Amino acid sequence: MRDGRVDVFAIGATDMSARFKTFQNGVWDKEWTNLGGRIPGVPSVCSSEQDRLDIITLGAGGDNGVYWKWVTQGDNWQPALVNRWERLGNYSSSTVGMSCVNEGDVHRVDLLAYGKPDSRNSGFGMTTKHRTGSNSKDWTGWSVANGSFKGDPTVVSTVARADYFGIAEDGSMRHRAWLSATDEAVDETNLGGKFQSAPAAFVTGSSRIDVFGVGTDAQLYHKAKLGDVWANEWERLGGYFNSAPTVVVLDAKAGEAVVFGLGPDSNVIHTTLTVGTGYFFGGGAGQRQWFSDGGSVSSKWLRAGPA
Repeated sequence: MRDGRVDVFAIGATDMSARFKTFQNGVWDKEWTNLGGRIPGVPSVCSSEQDRLDIITLGAGGDNGVYWKWVTQGDNWQPALVNRWERLGNYSSSTVGMSCVNEGDVHRVDLLAYGKPDSRNSGFGMTTKHRTGSNSKDWTGWSVANGSFKGDPTVVSTVARADYFGIAEDGSMRHRAWLSATDEAVDETNLGGKFQSAPAAFVTGSSRIDVFGVGTDAQLYHKAKLGDVWANEWERLGGYFNSAPTVVVLDAKAGEAVVFGLGPDSNVIHTTLTVGTGYFFGGGAGQRQWFSDGGSVSSKWLRAGPA
């Protein structure tokens, strides 16, 4: 949302171009605005400044590169021409994860993808990039932490750091991080588990992270980090998932969030979570309530996980 409006982004079914439509003053645009490109995956969008959106896509130029467009108040898209996207390099094999920080004087964008800085580089793994200002010159170079991963990764950000999550070839969840003050990478941590979906995560405050994934039994699992310490075990939250989970934070200060997914009949399901002082949400698989929101949605929705 920017300036009291909501912008929705999608990929055209026939030409695979990026499109957006705006809801403002109680009215949706009549037509989708075409931003061009030929995009094979899901676009990532976030806001690092008031009345500004950044959109990142894979392959807008017809290759496996990472591409960028941004818009300020008044729909002043840059690069301005349809089908013009700025290439940020990289050679990616996944959808690009993206997270923004807009707090005080910090206006940062953090990117994460499985790939390598360019097609000639032999190092393939978790690649990251950051933008600390408003312009192209404010992007850092791509950094690479080699390793074998599958599915799409996710990134969550705070003023002090960006935290990265991905699924390794053995199905376990892995965590890395980057510290903004020192521009240093935190070594990889194996969080264990056995997952068949891409991860989802959210942050509340500066000292807690909650991460989720769908296990091989199709149920949702959760693990939290308090300060610098991860919980020893994964908490089973139940449900029955035909998709990866997605998380919407309702109130970061109050620690309220909703987890959505697709249920066994392709209906949308959800549960509401409230962060407390401990590692676990409580309730367990047998007690936690999952609610059906109805619908009949493709089981490919947000699957984006290990095959």
